[in-house]
Amino acid sequence: MTTAESVIKSLESFIISNSLKPGMSLPSEHELAGSLGVSRNILREGLQYFKTLGIIGTKPKTGGYIKSLTPLNPFGGYMPFMHNNNKVIREISQLRMIIELGIVPLLIKNISKENIERLQAIALQMAKAHRVSRRRLECEFHSYMLEIVNNELLSGFKPLLTEFFENNNMLREEDEENIPELMSNSHMAIVEALKSKDEEELRRITRAHYEAYMR
Repeated sequence: MTTAESVIKSLESFIISNSLKPGMSLPSEHELAGSLGVSRNILREGLQYFKTLGIIGTKPKTGGYIKSLTPLNPFGGYMPFMHNNNKVIREISQLRMIIELGIVPLLIKNISKENIERLQAIALQMAKAHRVSRRRLECEFHSYMLEIVNNELLSGFKPLLTEFFENNNMLREEDEENIPELMSNSHMAIVEALKSKDEEELRRITRAHYEAYMR
């Protein structure tokens, strides 16, 4: 290993062996460099690696701290290159369907009255929104469903599975007269299935939702 790779492994071991959690502070650069036996310049290379991953953050005056130990947006660096790739767009659509079908039992288990009211409000807004706002509302709707599941790893997929489509002009439909109503109704059907806690119906609607989306 190079010296930089070695210090990355040492920092990794330091975080794990000290059971550091999100929000906890790191020692000063001077202390860390001394305990790892490296120069501060080499240490900074290792710290930058973890900053890029979103594991370490910095605050003015207080220094480094643990930001997150799960990926916040693992596909963030790749997303700009995906937008004009039809194959990738189809694959992300498939991934959305797979995940949303898979979370159905957890949605049914976790859904609350407040969750349903918020999803319903978003779906109703779609009927009156113009094209760009509708896409934003759709992203908010599906992103909120992932939040209801309360799974940190799944939350890392939110930018890929939702925001990606908001920014993708290729998937924006023309503003035909009946599109707002159809879009609102299709999302209201999801809300109604959640209200009745009907897993089979929710899976059927989810499949139909994405089949129509891909057409």
